[in-house]
Amino acid sequence: MNDPQTHSKNPDTFRRWGVLGGLFMIYMASNGITMHTLPLLYPELIETFGWSETQVTLPATIFFVIGAFTSPPAGWLLDRFSPRIIILSGSIIMAAALTFYAQISTLWQLVVIYGLLGAGLSLCGLVSNMVVLSSWFSTARGRATGILLMASSLGGTVFPLLVGQGLLAWGWRDTVSIVAFATGATMIFSV
Repeated sequence: MNDPQTHSKNPDTFRRWGVLGGLFMIYMASNGITMHTLPLLYPELIETFGWSETQVTLPATIFFVIGAFTSPPAGWLLDRFSPRIIILSGSIIMAAALTFYAQISTLWQLVVIYGLLGAGLSLCGLVSNMVVLSSWFSTARGRATGILLMASSLGGTVFPLLVGQGLLAWGWRDTVSIVAFATGATMIFSV
C-alpha cells in the first residue's frame, strides 16, 4: 500500500523521517552498548580485580531487574511529560553511568552503574522510541518500526567492533571513557 504522506511535499513528511533517524541513533547507541558491548569487558574486569565470572555477571542481572521494574514508571512518565525530555533524561543517565564505569574499583560500584544503565534504558529505550514513532507515523508505521528495530542489531555489530579495537589499543578504562563520550554525544544530540 502506498503511503501518501511519504510522497507529498509536506515538510512534516520529511521531518518525521528525520525524527526516525534520531530515534534510530538513540536506540542504536543505547542497545548497542548495554546489550551487546558491555559483556566484552567481563574478562578485563576479572583480570583487573580478580573477580569471578559470577561476580562480574551479577550486575547484568541487576540491569535487567531494574530495567523491568522501571519500565512501567517510564511509561507513566511518557504519558504525562514530553517524550523528548524523558529520552534526554535517560540518555544523560546512561552517559553518566558509562562515565563512572571507567572509574570503578569495587563490585558494588559496578552494580550501581548497571542499575543506572537499566533505569536509563527504560527512559530512552524501546518504549520511549515507540511512543515517539507512533505519534509521528500514522501511516508507514510498520516500515518505520522495522527501521527502528534494525538499530539494535546495527549497534550490536558496530559497537563491539569498536570496543574490541579500543581494548587492544588503550585498555578497558580509556575505552569505556571514549565509549561514554561517543554514546552520550550520539544520544543527546539525536534527541
